[in-house]
Amino acid sequence: MLFGAGDHAQTEERCVEHAHASAITCVRWAPGGDALLSGGADRAVVLTPLDGSSSTSAAFDAGVLCLDVHVALGLVAVGVMDGTVAIYDASLNEVRRFARH
Repeated sequence: MLFGAGDHAQTEERCVEHAHASAITCVRWAPGGDALLSGGADRAVVLTPLDGSSSTSAAFDAGVLCLDVHVALGLVAVGVMDGTVAIYDASLNEVRRFARH
């Protein structure tokens, strides 16, 4: 998955395709807009900074179905294939899980 930034004279591209061990199932802008969050069938949510610095990740018990971002609080809601819903705080690399419902 590629995305570009820049003007017509110069285009910069970054790639997140190697952030996951298997298929990427969802992508969202991270709070602040300076990174991408991606979820995958590999049971991970990966935060990939656009400045090229190291990625961070959180592991889950099943593949990640969807992500949504609460920009004001800087939190990410994660839907997992086993029915779990989690709240991921990327700034603290902390996950709070809620029982299947």
